[in-house]
Amino acid sequence: MHLGATVFHMSIIQVRGVSARTHRRLKAKAGKEGKTLSEFLRSELEHLAELPTLEEALARVASRESVGGEQGAAAVAAGRAERDR
Repeated sequence: MHLGATVFHMSIIQVRGVSARTHRRLKAKAGKEGKTLSEFLRSELEHLAELPTLEEALARVASRESVGGEQGAAAVAAGRAERDR
């Protein structure tokens, strides 16, 4: 009988050379969140994997249309001039 279950393959990642201090700090952070160290690191890695690369982020910014308005430096200078009056 086939139950139609989906099988997920979980990979193993091993990190060597982590200092005892780093290990303690990560374990403490995990504890504060009520997670095991493995659960904490897994969630952190999943979050990290979803972040865009620098190249992806730059391409996304470059693809956007300009909103116009003052340039940043001019806006800061105008704000300072107004403040100092």
